[in-house]
Amino acid sequence: MISSYHIRLAIVAGLVLFVPAQTYSQTSRNIDPPLRISERGKYYAIVIGINNYRSPLSTLVTPVNDARAIAAVLTESYGFQVKLLLNQEATRVHILDAIIQFRDTLDENDSLLIYYAGHGYSDRASDKAYWLPFDADSVYSSNRIIADELTTDVRVQNARHVLIISDSCYSGGLSRDADSPTQSAGRTVFLNRMLKSRSRTLMASGGDEPVSDRGTDGHSVFAYAVIRSLQQAVQPVFTASDLFYGSVRQQVAGKSDQLPQYSVIRNSSHDEGDFVFVKRQTRLAEPRELAPGSVAPSQASTAQRPVDSYLMLKAPVGAEIHIDQQFSGHSTGSPSRIKVPPGQRTVEVFLAGYMPWKQLVMVESGKQADVVANLAPAVNVPSNTRSGGAVSDADMVQIRQLLTLYETAVNNKDIRQLKAVWPEIPPKKLDQYKGVPKGARITLTVTVATLLDGNDNAIVRCKQSYQLEGVSHDDNVTFYVGRLNSGWIINQIPSSN
Repeated sequence: MISSYHIRLAIVAGLVLFVPAQTYSQTSRNIDPPLRISERGKYYAIVIGINNYRSPLSTLVTPVNDARAIAAVLTESYGFQVKLLLNQEATRVHILDAIIQFRDTLDENDSLLIYYAGHGYSDRASDKAYWLPFDADSVYSSNRIIADELTTDVRVQNARHVLIISDSCYSGGLSRDADSPTQSAGRTVFLNRMLKSRSRTLMASGGDEPVSDRGTDGHSVFAYAVIRSLQQAVQPVFTASDLFYGSVRQQVAGKSDQLPQYSVIRNSSHDEGDFVFVKRQTRLAEPRELAPGSVAPSQASTAQRPVDSYLMLKAPVGAEIHIDQQFSGHSTGSPSRIKVPPGQRTVEVFLAGYMPWKQLVMVESGKQADVVANLAPAVNVPSNTRSGGAVSDADMVQIRQLLTLYETAVNNKDIRQLKAVWPEIPPKKLDQYKGVPKGARITLTVTVATLLDGNDNAIVRCKQSYQLEGVSHDDNVTFYVGRLNSGWIINQIPSSN
């Protein structure tokens, strides 16, 4: 029998590298150089909390409260931009889509934190472990998320630092020992080094053991320790190692039988760095060359506030507008004034019945760039096809699951599964899939989905990212899908894709 206590595991020994506690020593001059703000980008977080599960999985008590509290402290105290996924929002597809989308939007100086609270499962026979999202109906569900998938998604992120905080199960036969970096030149020198070096780390609520779903003030023991440690941190700048070894581990071990762990994720492109938290309003000095004999100022000068830049975009009424792969709103038909950072911006417009529109636009600092999106009618759309209503959330979940199965079939060259999701696949198309080079992998992200007349068919437009011979590519793919019994199948993928 599966209880809420026993299924919230944190199986870490098989996946991660052990990271010992870190110590610091001061320089002989007792003067630390300033932290390099040029090495610090923006901070983002995906925060996931799931209480409600389908039988036979038990309902949990604290994950949603934990996720909301974590999101609040990250936003208010540390300036994170947070994507919050709770209960029905936290399906397999939505979780993986959120992680994949950040792959395209984060740059090399940014930091990404992924927090998960919910059911987990360890398959000891295969030495694999899983997160169980909202749409998992058992520990063997096809919707579960294997740790290997998370490791792959973390490895390919552009962000310099990625930290996973897991109040659940996260494991998979990939462990070895790691040496602790040496700190011999002062704390700030060490922080600079941690900021500069790439990191991929995991903070987990326990080892290969059950962890509690109850604790203090409506939070799990582990989540309460993390929240309290972030709220009460004395240092304005500190690493995830500081947070864990200085506070979290002692709090959890002192109130329960579980022993949390902090480790490096193996095979994830980690390179001796660490996730660095910076409290809001912390002033980080920008290093600069000083003239011989001059003295460094006691405080960094206040930077001038950047001048706002804008895109003025005219697009057909109802069209979806995306700036740099991020949804920005729907067009009203009148020009839309959108505030954007200066530089080259990727502007995309999507509307059912029309081909996706994309243009690179250079926006100068303090100025406005005017753009007109002239959309062309979609090719290969039957002339008698008329647009219906929006796709419901329930249908969207099933359509995303269909596309995930398609994606898996293509990546694994699984012809049987490909025929299952696309029963009427043309022989010529089938031969094309058979000839896909070994190692080529695709990833689909839904951008627009619209029901057609009758509500039993839909047009789904996706952004397709794929790796071929080590080179990344992006394009747009249109799927025509239809209902079959209680699910959906692929009817057509136009040859122009």
